[in-house]
Formats: sequence, C-alpha cells, structure tokens
Amino acid sequence: EHFNASDLQAVSTAAGQLAAAIESAGLLDQTDTKLRQRVDQLSTITRVNRELISSLDIRHLLNVLREEAARIAQADCASAVLFELSSSQTEPVIQFSAGCDRVQTVTASEWTVIKSGDPLVISDYAREAILPPHENAISAVILPISFQAKMLGLLTVHSNRAGFFTNETVELLQMLTSQAGIAINNANRY
Repeated sequence: EHFNASDLQAVSTAAGQLAAAIESAGLLDQTDTKLRQRVDQLSTITRVNRELISSLDIRHLLNVLREEAARIAQADCASAVLFELSSSQTEPVIQFSAGCDRVQTVTASEWTVIKSGDPLVISDYAREAILPPHENAISAVILPISFQAKMLGLLTVHSNRAGFFTNETVELLQMLTSQAGIAINNANRY
C-alpha cells in the first residue's frame, strides 16, 4: 500500500481538472475552426460582391456565382441559369446556363422555387423520389436569383452526400444570390 486515501483524492482531483482542461481546449479549437470558416465565408462573399459589381458580362457573372457558391458551401458542383427577361410564356425560358450539364427546361423542383420564391433543400434525391440532375448529385439546394421581386434565374448547388446543406449554408448562399441579383440586373440594364 503505497498510496493512501489522501493520495488517491489528489490524483482523482488532478485527473478531473486535466480532463476539464482537455475538453476546454477541444471546444476552443472547434470554436476557432468555426470562426475561421465563417470569416473565410464572409470574405468570399465580399470578394464575390466586388467581382459581381465590376462586370457586365452575364456569362462571367454566372460562372463566378456558381464557382464561388460551390466553394463557400464546400459542395461538389453548382449550376446557375438565367431566364429570358422578355419571356411572356407561362413557363420561364432558360436564356443562359453555366455549370453542371442540364436539360434546357425547368424541372419540377425548380418550379417549386420559382413559385414560392424561397430556397428548396433536397436532402436526398433518392429518398425524396426526385430524379437527380446528374449521376453524382445526392443532395442539393436550389435558390432563386431575383431582384426587386422579379425572378431572374436560379442557383443550384449539389453535393454527393445526403443531408449536406445546413441552414447556415443556405443563408450564406442567399447572401450570394442577393448580390448576384443586383449584379445581373445592372448587367441587363447596360
């Protein structure tokens, strides 16, 4: 018996304090990582905003939008479409598209976004019985690109993982599409 009750109490107290310190360090590291990620996301939005307002080339704007949307969401791919502005048809006609290969008509999921004006998160194409746009798309978020309540187009971001898109990611992408709506409206005016 090399240790008495007092020794065991001291070791137990030290172990508890050490465990708390390790847990605190882990939480601090997680917070630091999340903070760095958020700063990176907001920096991206600022950079994209500068890029969007400096160009009047619609195709360039669409490519910047989809590339940065995929990057900011850490997703696998993205596509953007713009509708014809003078289209008097009941269904929007796609004028420009950039990104993933797609059919040149509006899908049922896209129609849902057009009618509601709100983003649509598809957590799992297979589970929701929706035909994916391409082989590697498992989940997606579809967001309207609009300006002053006028629907200009759509941004679709895909992931090869189910349930990938969080509310935070959707909010960031909405900031991006808001800026894109302003830039696209300016490009259309000039």
